[in-house]
Amino acid sequence: MQKIFLLILTVLMTSFNAVLAQTVPQNIQDFVKNSFNDAYFRFDGLVILPDNTVYLPVIPAKFDTDVETLEIKETIPANKDLTKLPDAVIFNNDFVLLKVLKDKNGGSTLLNQTTYPTEIKSGILPQDILLPRRLEIPEGLNNIKGTLETFSPEIDDMRVNTNATKDYTKMYFNLPALKNSVFYITTPISKNVKVISSNNKKGYFYYQQKNSPNKMALYSDRYLILSSYSRKALNVLSLYDDAIIREIPLQTTPDEIVIHDDKAYVSSSEGHCIYVIDLLKMSATQQILINGMCEKLIISEDGTKLFYYDKQTKTLWSVELDNEYLLKDIGLFPNVSKIAYSNDKVYVISRTKNRIAIIDYLEMNLTGEYDIEEKPVDLYVFNDKLYILSARAGKIQIMNTETDDFTGEIKLPSEEGFPNKLYRIKDTPYLIISDSARCAFYVLDMNSDKIILNQEIDEPVTQMEIGKVIRKFNDK
Repeated sequence: MQKIFLLILTVLMTSFNAVLAQTVPQNIQDFVKNSFNDAYFRFDGLVILPDNTVYLPVIPAKFDTDVETLEIKETIPANKDLTKLPDAVIFNNDFVLLKVLKDKNGGSTLLNQTTYPTEIKSGILPQDILLPRRLEIPEGLNNIKGTLETFSPEIDDMRVNTNATKDYTKMYFNLPALKNSVFYITTPISKNVKVISSNNKKGYFYYQQKNSPNKMALYSDRYLILSSYSRKALNVLSLYDDAIIREIPLQTTPDEIVIHDDKAYVSSSEGHCIYVIDLLKMSATQQILINGMCEKLIISEDGTKLFYYDKQTKTLWSVELDNEYLLKDIGLFPNVSKIAYSNDKVYVISRTKNRIAIIDYLEMNLTGEYDIEEKPVDLYVFNDKLYILSARAGKIQIMNTETDDFTGEIKLPSEEGFPNKLYRIKDTPYLIISDSARCAFYVLDMNSDKIILNQEIDEPVTQMEIGKVIRKFNDK
């Protein structure tokens, strides 16, 4: 194995488009959460209460963020407690919350009256907020819009419904663990993102895409983060609104996306870098310069290390996020198809050599190399077990990551498919195995190491994300 070199990583702070600092001040957030513990404050300022009531923040031209005791100064209708959901709430620092109302035709509107308190008329909406679909702002409140645009027809057309006659709840959700779940799928035959929800018995819808998606990642069940080929930006798709809520501009074209807590790490092979995205603000904060052209990006379970493969030099690297971005050269490996990390060891599979290599990360020593089944494509670690998916063989091998011994083998149900990826159903011991050639997926119980579902579906899968059903803006 190649000798190890330790290099200090350069971190480049780039000038990305700034966003407004904390649109809803913390003391307002705390006040609202005293009444509604599960209130959600979106990064652009939208306030969503647990029953799906929505408030828009109206920011005064000048207000005291450090008012000694924050309290409600006025409500419309008058003398209403916040739990009664008044149409307007004016705090004693002049910050305002306006409730999104339904008009007589079922559309979205705001408080409509002849005159408004000065605190409302003199304020302005955050200028990067995504307003609810087709919101009609009364003429007397036009001044709060500033230069903000409401939804365009183009955004309205992003979600396209279908009239499928098949029962998709029986096709995709034949497992209790998938109750109240949503599949987000890309396929080899379309650039659109297919959305199949357990709430919709028949049919599905898809998100129409201008550009072919490269990679996607689900964040907090509320957002789908998308990179596209030949496009120097990330799209943030709000699943609550069924619309692109933010474009995050980058200096180079993004590729793979991994998420840990409230940060996303986005590789750019073209830019020889990894971008750090603050998901609470949906903005890029750093551009980490690295060696080579990054692919196969993963992050350790504790979020302290990134691992990637340089497809130019066939070199495996790590980035120690908790150690001043120290970059480590792990060694040369041919045609890496996947990386995994467990018990201070790095596991690397070669798609062409049909082998797995094991590296002691602390000592940087190659401790083992073994033949595995033909065409290995993916790895997943669960409870000191490493699952190795081999597409050509149609098998999953199991390795104990404490002893590095093979402990079992699972034959997948189909001979003619090409299983391509392993996906964990969050908070369960189940793995979904997708297939890019056969219209099916399989479910593996990692406690019993048995296939418990062989499910035929309507299209093969290129990529998949599995989230929980969320209440959308127009849901009752």
